[in-house]
Amino acid sequence: MPYASEKRRALTAIFIVFLFIFSEILVAENDVQHELNDRQTAAYSLYQYSSNAETFISLQDPDDNFNSANNNLIGVDSLLGTETRGLYRFINNLTSASDSIISAELTLTCEVATEALPGTPPVLYPATIIANFAPLEVTWNEIADSINWQSPGIEGTSDRTVWDTPSTATQLSSTIHEYSLNVTKLAQTSLDLGRNKFDFVISAIGGE
Repeated sequence: MPYASEKRRALTAIFIVFLFIFSEILVAENDVQHELNDRQTAAYSLYQYSSNAETFISLQDPDDNFNSANNNLIGVDSLLGTETRGLYRFINNLTSASDSIISAELTLTCEVATEALPGTPPVLYPATIIANFAPLEVTWNEIADSINWQSPGIEGTSDRTVWDTPSTATQLSSTIHEYSLNVTKLAQTSLDLGRNKFDFVISAIGGE
């Protein structure tokens, strides 16, 4: 029946729905003490950030902005062969002159709607977004209105870094999983670039 087919297609497209996002960063703050032996010490601080902006981009709807969507989607529609990628922004209150990121983890609590292999949750891959995207305007094709990505889907070398290490997941219920992504190197990259924010793109096929 057409209705059943359309419903099944919609379910396939909703690969992962994000429910809660936060980032935890351990920072070493360098404190040079000018004593007789000029010893250098480091103080450690732990920061937790909630996302400042979150949206997704869709290959199926390459010119649409989804900032007002209720949920973020990441994954692949196996029927259409199209992909959605999640974009997340966190405010950065650190400075490369005095801070060094020792550990950074991005935690995502997700509803997994479909699995390519039943019983095997999908794997996520993060990258740092280099280009300065506009959350209210960004699409698969554009960073902002009338400004294209170097390559659609944030695929250009000026758009993002290479995909980093894959996620780990803990099952919380039959469909809810908590994903942990090590974004230490990615966050430090943003800090080294002098950015006042941490921008990440998340893909379910990035590392393939």
